[in-house]
Amino acid sequence: MFGLRMRSPEEACHPTGRVSSQRLLSARRMSTSRDWHILLIGGGAGVGKSTLALQLARHFGVGLTEVDDFQQVLEYMTTPEQYPAVHAFRQDPERWLAMSDARKLDAIRAYCDVMSEALDPVLSNHLFDGIPSIYNGDFISPCFAARESYNGRPSEGRVRALFLYDDAAQIDRNFQSREGSPQPDRARISALYSAWLRQEATRLGHIALPARPWKTLLERALAALSRA
Repeated sequence: MFGLRMRSPEEACHPTGRVSSQRLLSARRMSTSRDWHILLIGGGAGVGKSTLALQLARHFGVGLTEVDDFQQVLEYMTTPEQYPAVHAFRQDPERWLAMSDARKLDAIRAYCDVMSEALDPVLSNHLFDGIPSIYNGDFISPCFAARESYNGRPSEGRVRALFLYDDAAQIDRNFQSREGSPQPDRARISALYSAWLRQEATRLGHIALPARPWKTLLERALAALSRA
């Protein structure tokens, strides 16, 4: 929806393509025990979600699902009449770009609602007999993560969530490093959305972490998950 491209596993190891082997070794010494079956990782575009999700999946030895893939399915399998929020950007990019920041945030939250509808039966199935997994994506909302049940199946505390945030200047640098050009408007919206996610995550009792310093992100996430 926002012009994101898929990242290779090597790129996903760090927002700038680099990762500290010493830090990873230190994180590996931390406990691999967990009290969740599904871990949701959310945040605005460009904050480092893919980085953290891949590292956590390797640390815990669990599956990893990119919610961006569900985005592609929704856009391919539905029409603008069925789900206007899903097609808002691709159907009329100029109209999207002309929107105020507040309206863009409303549109992103509307997309979150649709994504929640799509993910609801998937999480239910995983809670029933699926392998432990991490789901990572832009459109994971704190409200969705806080549900007591998914498609009628009680979560029973087996679904946890962690949200990352950063400021617009750093997100823009991440975009430039990753995609080769500065994107200040996109970075600004991502930062505003991340700030809203942080506020909602805190209100609902989820983990909200600053993405920086990157070198300690994995260790901080593991520590937060062990405390929460």
